[in-house]
Amino acid sequence: MSPLPFRPVDPAEGEHSFAVSPRASRLVSAGLVSALYAWVAWRGSARIDGVRYFWLDDDQMISMRYARNLVEGHGLVWNAGEHVEGITNPGWALVMAAVHALPIADAHTSLVVKLVNLGLTLAILRLTERVLVALGGRAPATLAAVLLPVALNIDVVTWGANGFETPLLTALFLAAVVWLLEDRAREAPRIATFVLAGLIPCVRSDAYGLVATLLAIVALGPWRWRRSALRVAPCLLIIAGSLVLRRAYYGTWLPNTYYLKVDLSPDRLWRGLTYVLSFVRVYAPAIVPAFAWTALRPTPERVALVGGFTLSAAFAAFVGGDMFDKGRFLAPFVPVLIVLAVAAAADVLSPRVVRERTFGILVVSCGIALATGAWSPSSIGSLTSTNGLPADSVPIGVAIAAHAGADATVGVFAAGSTAYFARRRAVDFLGKCDAHVARTNRHPQMPMGHDKFDFDYSLSLNPDYVVFPGPESVARNSAVLLATGAMTGQSRLAGELGTNPRFVELFLPNPVRLGDGTRRLMLYVAGTSKELERHGAFVPMTVSAPSRP
Repeated sequence: MSPLPFRPVDPAEGEHSFAVSPRASRLVSAGLVSALYAWVAWRGSARIDGVRYFWLDDDQMISMRYARNLVEGHGLVWNAGEHVEGITNPGWALVMAAVHALPIADAHTSLVVKLVNLGLTLAILRLTERVLVALGGRAPATLAAVLLPVALNIDVVTWGANGFETPLLTALFLAAVVWLLEDRAREAPRIATFVLAGLIPCVRSDAYGLVATLLAIVALGPWRWRRSALRVAPCLLIIAGSLVLRRAYYGTWLPNTYYLKVDLSPDRLWRGLTYVLSFVRVYAPAIVPAFAWTALRPTPERVALVGGFTLSAAFAAFVGGDMFDKGRFLAPFVPVLIVLAVAAAADVLSPRVVRERTFGILVVSCGIALATGAWSPSSIGSLTSTNGLPADSVPIGVAIAAHAGADATVGVFAAGSTAYFARRRAVDFLGKCDAHVARTNRHPQMPMGHDKFDFDYSLSLNPDYVVFPGPESVARNSAVLLATGAMTGQSRLAGELGTNPRFVELFLPNPVRLGDGTRRLMLYVAGTSKELERHGAFVPMTVSAPSRP
């Protein structure tokens, strides 16, 4: 049997197969990714009083605020003077800071970040091809069978098009994998590989599963052990340095989001296991052949890649999964799983005639694409994030920026879009950027990340404005809705605030009506605030958003 994972196809065989040329595979996959990004960019925008504004997922708009504050001299913080690490992606925030260093208005910075991620996603396609080639893949049909499912993949496109750090994380990981696979003939892997490995946890603070995967490839590889061990030093130094910097700057060894989201509650492991099993169910057409092939015909590289994925899945289960319903924590492994699955099909079918083998490879590829791809109206529609109701929260932020006093403070639930566009000091009711709230007790039957709040404390910080997480009718009828059980899950946030005595006394009598463009959220001003004098300056806004239901 050939030492390669699957036998390269003789170029002459391609004349009698229905394989797609490599150039066509690259162009089509790049075109698909670009079209999907354009769709999400358009859906993630709104024309507000004649100006088009773009936004990212609300969590990433928090990172954007950190990045802008850094460029403007306030430090990597959410509020000037408050050193709370409300992000888990400091490396990605630095990339965002580079965007904010350009002469670009707030309305368009998010679009530039999306373009950066598009470039990274196109790089992921190229790196996926290089992983395939490094594992022995030469057949044109095999290249098409890998690139097209990656280009259409929900997890590859969604996170990047909505501004997450996932494309940068995936690109660093794949580049390091490629270098390790290409360096198997050397005495030791290149040092740059370990620099990339050390940068991975800087991009996302909990991405140690990716680092462990790379180190496993090194440990199981053919290199001289002593030279390889010495070259691991840059990786460890970068990781240690980032932890020391966090401790020195923010005063903690872990991000504030750790205290907000990770706990030892009895249902944590169940939620985490449900999250991982959901990913496995969706990606079964890729995971089953990849794992079976590795078990039946193991090589050090396959064992390390599959083992790294398993370790990352176990970690995701341990921390309780994610608040998002797609596989963000495991997305960097998606291109690798697709490569292994298609390679498995090619290897198993290698004795068969070219046409039959090509057909089998494409069947596996289509199965992966159908299960995990954005190929239907519903799956394409799900690419656009509605986290934090940005079509409503962005106009509210724009209105505050235009009419509120420079020293006004706004209380928010979705801490991203409104706070970013408002450019005012903010109070985070859900604790991502508030160390006190992040360490309070959880409220049962609430979604992760939205299950800690202390409204008495947050309102004691005297915000001038509060963005209520619901329409005015809900705010005025919260007591009845709570009593009748009409508010469950996340909707209880509105009910709990709507019945808070301080909110009822100070804010409820003073709604700021901005028109139909913000009908799902409501802005209130405190009756004791000097901002009440500006109440009349706020006028109904003209808002046109493609993503508005």
